[in-house]
Amino acid sequence: MFFGPIGAPEGSVEAFIILQRLRNILVGCDVLEREKIWDKMYRLMVHDRKGTGMIAISAVDCCLWDLFGKIVNIPVYRLIGGPTRDKLQAYASMLGFQ
Repeated sequence: MFFGPIGAPEGSVEAFIILQRLRNILVGCDVLEREKIWDKMYRLMVHDRKGTGMIAISAVDCCLWDLFGKIVNIPVYRLIGGPTRDKLQAYASMLGFQ
């Protein structure tokens, strides 16, 4: 199993928080109610609103946005406002390359 930006659950404090503290909010919820879910998670984590607690909430939030994009068949970057530029300047570094 993989937990998006926090990686695999083995040894991950954030994944542990999701599985132990946030699970009851998430199981059976309507994934389209992203703001409501975020608010419930934030209120539950009243004493852990920094560091690993917020990273766990952020990981769930990213997953909910990804699910929403898949449901409506629209890339997330479009859902949050679309591109802001037509071109990006490329950057490459060989620092440390062997």
